[in-house]
Amino acid sequence: MEVILITLLQYIRENDEDATNVQIAVALIKHLMHLKEPTLNELAECCHCSPSTFSRFLKTVGLKNYRRLMLLLSQPQLVYHNEGFDARTYQSLCIENISHVDDDDKTIRQLALSIFQAERVVFVTFPTHYALTLDFQCKMLLEDKYIEILSLNNGMRILDSLTPRDLILYLTFSGKEHSFFHLNHNVPSILITQNAEAGSPAKRIICGTSNQYGEGKYALLYFLDCLYQSYHNLKDVGF
Repeated sequence: MEVILITLLQYIRENDEDATNVQIAVALIKHLMHLKEPTLNELAECCHCSPSTFSRFLKTVGLKNYRRLMLLLSQPQLVYHNEGFDARTYQSLCIENISHVDDDDKTIRQLALSIFQAERVVFVTFPTHYALTLDFQCKMLLEDKYIEILSLNNGMRILDSLTPRDLILYLTFSGKEHSFFHLNHNVPSILITQNAEAGSPAKRIICGTSNQYGEGKYALLYFLDCLYQSYHNLKDVGF
């Protein structure tokens, strides 16, 4: 569900609000949470358009087709906890999370060097982390290094084109999505996670310890900022 919502919200944000496809996207967002296994005709009716127009809309916004939409809808949703929330406890969790990041100079410098040496760097993550990885992308572009961002839910075709000269960075706090991992051992891979017991890839960087109320994003932001600063400093003095 989150992939669909983020895709639609991004499309709405980037296009004219009077455009037909934007109006369809808004209608779809409003109705999607209340529909259970909707048919193509039901979705089109909710969006006040024909099935053929709705199908073209899905292709335009990047959701490909009705079958792809239903596949994304069937995937487990992330759990957003609300029970027992307390601002002071949340603050403590944010600080504690940051304190449990593998941020020693050796780890960060080695990763920065690996990124510099790689011909292509692909960051594979959930769309819920796109905002933070976009910030990292922009900063790295200013250092003349292009970082590609792919979703854990797709992009396997691109990963299959990588070589031993490239680098894959997987970001998943749970570290349990092994079926998504590209198990081509010829391509260097690093897992950024909160799960110290996670399986492959072999190389692992711990980025916090919890994400009960979303505090994990602060550990990730801290880690990416440290990585960017290390890359900038090493590039400045010469790798």
